[in-house]
Amino acid sequence: MKKLTLFLISIPFLSFSQTFKSDDSIESAYKDQPAHTLDTVVISSLTKQQLYSNTLNYLTTSFKDSRSVVEMKDSDLGEVSFNGVIESDITNLYFKCKVYNKDNKFKVVLSALEYSKPIEGLNLSKRQLRIANKNFDPEQNKVARQIATSLIKDIAYRINKKPENDF
Repeated sequence: MKKLTLFLISIPFLSFSQTFKSDDSIESAYKDQPAHTLDTVVISSLTKQQLYSNTLNYLTTSFKDSRSVVEMKDSDLGEVSFNGVIESDITNLYFKCKVYNKDNKFKVVLSALEYSKPIEGLNLSKRQLRIANKNFDPEQNKVARQIATSLIKDIAYRINKKPENDF
């Protein structure tokens, strides 16, 4: 009985997987590396409207001004598209994200993944930083991949969370 319970508890985690692949439809900023996209499909027990609401809730709690990052949102289609930046000491990760919601399932796609190294002492805009740092750096690439993987897991977890005030 304990094994069956453990198996049933682990099913949501088994249905979560990511694919990190090159994306030829996006022009890469690097000469020796293609642009990348990361996506995942998650099975959920929530309705399309709950998933859409959780997606918007994620944006409002994760960004200072969620209206400035949202590119498109459509409740009828269950789609939300937004841009974001994650800053760290080693690298900054720039990304576009699309979330597609259906009943009992959703898909998160991170695309246009770019990274740049912060330059101390220079007060450059994010676009200028990306242009200035076009050399491929294996360490930054590794950190950027880890950040992207953690980000998509966090987004998927928070979207799939059962609403507390569901009435």
